[in-house]
Amino acid sequence: MEAMYIMMYRQLKRFVRAGSRVVGMVVNNVIWLVFFGLGWAYTLRGPAASALFGGLDYLTFLLPGAFATSIFRASFMSGISVIWDKQFGFLKEVLVAPAPRSLTILCRAV
Repeated sequence: MEAMYIMMYRQLKRFVRAGSRVVGMVVNNVIWLVFFGLGWAYTLRGPAASALFGGLDYLTFLLPGAFATSIFRASFMSGISVIWDKQFGFLKEVLVAPAPRSLTILCRAV
């Protein structure tokens, strides 16, 4: 269990230390929601647009997509970190550790 804590701590520490990544993730979603969401919500109002979006306004329709995009971006960056760990030899050290491989994969996914 300690190995799981250490690997998760390392991943969270790397995420927080990459300040530009955290700021970019927040700013990108804010830009999409404010500029595109509010702009198109003003343009796409009326009964035809309401029927198109299932009775929701455009901003409410766009919110789950922005949320999914931020999750996709975080998972993509996590995948890139696996490649970096392999290149610098850290992945080899993790794989020869006495921790189970399933635990290693689970900790990388968090």
